[in-house]
Amino acid sequence: MTEKEAKKQISKYYIRPALLRRTMFMMIAVSFYWVFLEMIDDLAFDGAGFFSAGLYCYLGIVVVYLVFFGYSYIGAVVGRTRETVIRLDGPQTELVQKKIRRYRTWIVLAPFILMTLVYVPRYIYDRAQTDAKRQTAAPSVYALQEAFESGCEDVYIDDPAEEYNEYGYDVSAYTDESWTSYIRVTVGNDGIIDDVYYSVDIDTGESQETNIEKAQEVISYLNGLLNSAGVEAADEALLEIDTLPATFVSVFCSGDGYRDLSYNEEEHVFVYFSAEETTYLTPYISMSVD
Repeated sequence: MTEKEAKKQISKYYIRPALLRRTMFMMIAVSFYWVFLEMIDDLAFDGAGFFSAGLYCYLGIVVVYLVFFGYSYIGAVVGRTRETVIRLDGPQTELVQKKIRRYRTWIVLAPFILMTLVYVPRYIYDRAQTDAKRQTAAPSVYALQEAFESGCEDVYIDDPAEEYNEYGYDVSAYTDESWTSYIRVTVGNDGIIDDVYYSVDIDTGESQETNIEKAQEVISYLNGLLNSAGVEAADEALLEIDTLPATFVSVFCSGDGYRDLSYNEEEHVFVYFSAEETTYLTPYISMSVD
């Protein structure tokens, strides 16, 4: 047997078969690592959409390892039935063991290094994108905060400078310390108002007409503060609607008593009255404009 044939047999019957378990283990481990990297992308860096390059890298590694596993296993099994396998002496055995340890190390490290190199630029890109969105949303959020602070008791914001929020940033303003009447405005990462929500507490000891008049005044007042901020809205209706729909007002005032009531108008406006009253909850009228 020539030296070349001997090296080929050593690789075929001793080295590659010794790597099969490690290869199978790594096909499983790299799957978990890929999921882990995707979770980091979604949770830590708020990745925009699915990262296809990461998937292709992961699948490529699995395919390469699977082909290697099948080729090595079948080659060794079939080969032993067709040829006499070389026997190793002491020095050869030690040399083969060193090679096996070196290959096992690379079988483990290579996928982790490769996938990390693929995802790091993605993380850098995601961070740059989220920072840019936060900077775009911040002026609108702060403008609303300033406008509401000029006429409300308490104002709370989701501060873009502190944390990125994929679904936007809420600015909530309460008319008094009871926290029962308020407005909540949602600003998207494009700096545009996406949603406006009003809530006004209702005193069931008063007449429906009195409560409606109060609700209209509070909503109109809060809407005026909203418009004074000068922030652009996704739809003009978000800024223009400052009264309860006439149909809702008519139905609310025509009842003999207070009962839960809801009303939708043109899929833009949803108005709801809750008559439930508990230790922690008072009746209220809410209006959502989106």
